[in-house]
Amino acid sequence: MKRIFLLATVGAVLVMAAGLTVLVTAQPHPREAERHEPGPLSEEQRHEMEQTAIELKIQHLHLEEMGLHLELLELMKQTTFDPESCALLAIGAITDDLDLEPERQIQELRQVLERARSLGVRNAIRMALKDLYMEADQPDKCLEVLRDMILENDEVVSYEDEGEEDEEGWEEEEEEGEPANEDEDDAM
Repeated sequence: MKRIFLLATVGAVLVMAAGLTVLVTAQPHPREAERHEPGPLSEEQRHEMEQTAIELKIQHLHLEEMGLHLELLELMKQTTFDPESCALLAIGAITDDLDLEPERQIQELRQVLERARSLGVRNAIRMALKDLYMEADQPDKCLEVLRDMILENDEVVSYEDEGEEDEEGWEEEEEEGEPANEDEDDAM
């Protein structure tokens, strides 16, 4: 139902935009312009023109608003289909949106931290915990969280560095033409 409403709204916006384009770009035919030389406008004509200008401005603002709504929907779509972005939104909801006591927020985030596997999500949880511990005037807990974060990230970086060295050595062996397995040469 919402999708039909959105499509109908977008369709209405496009129709309004087409109508505005016609109104704005409509020019009198050159022969008509020669026949009807403009004279001073009456008070009624001036009022009608001002009213039309106001209506056009309002329609323009509505179009801009619809464009912003469409951009927001696209951003929401991109965010909700990105797992790490969703996790960050959930962490923010726990710390900012829910009316929970700081100790309860810490408890919830600690439980999630134990189960989280993504390094980015684990880092975000730890940063939220750091803030909560600072607010709760628990600098030792804050330090513990930061120390764990440093060590876990260092471990990942060290592992990635080791993997790059192994890959480089592997490429050199292949370039030299050495067989990957000596048993294959014996079998021939």
